Parts: sequence; structure tokens; C-alpha cells
Amino acid sequence: MRSRVLAVLIALPLLAFDCGGNDPPQPASPFGMICKLQIRGSGAGVNEDLWCIVSAVDYTTLGNPNMWAFELVAYRGMTQVGGSVGIFVPGRPSLGTPYAWTSSTTNVQSGSAVRAVGDVTATPSTYQQTHLATAPVLGPDGIGSMSVTFTKIPPADAVGQQLTDVHGTLSGTLVAEDGVSAPVTFAAVF
Repeated sequence: MRSRVLAVLIALPLLAFDCGGNDPPQPASPFGMICKLQIRGSGAGVNEDLWCIVSAVDYTTLGNPNMWAFELVAYRGMTQVGGSVGIFVPGRPSLGTPYAWTSSTTNVQSGSAVRAVGDVTATPSTYQQTHLATAPVLGPDGIGSMSVTFTKIPPADAVGQQLTDVHGTLSGTLVAEDGVSAPVTFAAVF
């Protein structure tokens, strides 16, 4: 009986073994967060999988009843910012509702997304923004597109680490700042 139990216990790790070839390396958050941002486009070095940090702030607790903010910052390694997205929405968002913009329409108060290369901590800094998306604020002047849908948001009175307890998905297209290179897409689960 013991030998059968021992055989089953030895075989359990093999159940998780995958013979399907090499899996691409996944970005590892040094803080154990689930947030991952995929950047896809054409050209060398454009396709990346980055780890990220998200946060949300409900400004109603700070005296502004019509503003709620979300931010995602994605990293290469520990210090290189590879991408970011920030949006302001009018009040607390509804779960499951896309908050989005295109070049001419939006349901956010403001928003922007950036892809960058280089390292801001290098001396001299090699940080450079390569792609951009911005929400139209005062007319049809937006660039690119972005959509964020929340499945969980922090309570209005959240503080400290509670501000990072925001979950959902994000997708969008960023336009090259040089006006020549191909656009890139962002896709994130947080």
C-alpha cells in the first residue's frame, strides 16, 4: 500500500510537465503582482512582455466628486519604464464598462498612453518615448485608441497598498511619435 501511495506522489509533478516545446519567458513582477503588459508591433525589439504596477485613486475623498484616476506603469527589469497608461474618468467607474477613446470619441475626462525605450536612470538618460495615444479632450484631436475595463476597483477610502487592488483588462493602439514607424498595440491584464 505504501509503495502505491509513494508512486502516486512521485508521479504528481509529472502531471504538470509540458512537452509542447519552450514556453516564452513571462515577465516576473518582483512584487508578486499579476499585471502584465504585452506590446506588439513590427520592427526589431518592438514585441515585448513587461511586468507592471497599477493603482487607482478616488478623488471624491479629496474633495473632487467628479474624478477618479487609474494608472498602469510597465517595466523592463527593475527600473526601465517601457510603457504607461493613465486615465481620468468622471466619478467612480462601473465594473464591466469600457472606458475608452479613439481619435474622435471618448468617455474619459483625459487619458494618455506611452511606449518608451531606454533607461531614465542612465547617466546621461537614454529614455525616449517612441509611441503615444491621447484622448480627445476639447474636440476630435485624440491620437490612437485605448480601452480599459475594470472587474474590481478599490473602495473610495482606500489608502496605501489598497490603491493597487484594481483589476481588469486594457487594450489599445499607439501611434509612432516619429510619424514614420508602425503603430504598436498594448494589451494588459491586471
